Amino acid sequence: STPLMDVLKDVKNAEAEAEQIETQYRERAADLAARSRADLERGRRERLAAVDAELQGYRDELHRKLAAEKNRVHEAGARELGRLERRAAAHHDAAVAILVDKLNQR
Repeated sequence: STPLMDVLKDVKNAEAEAEQIETQYRERAADLAARSRADLERGRRERLAAVDAELQGYRDELHRKLAAEKNRVHEAGARELGRLERRAAAHHDAAVAILVDKLNQR
């Protein structure tokens, strides 16, 4: 083996090692990119879940308030109806009394 052959052999070995390093670098870069995408996707899903939970809380609160308002309006309406029915009954009784008086005056 001559010094030139030794140099060529060293160059060939260095090229093979460089290709190996380049392949490892590409694999690591692809792995890092995949992990980064997965981390970003997980973070996105977590943020969406948090926003959905917050919105559901707002919806639940709105439904609770609407149900309370509906009950309040219903109760107020029932009270007003009762008042009107009592008033109508009182007028009815007064009208009947007037008619009875008029019939008795005949």
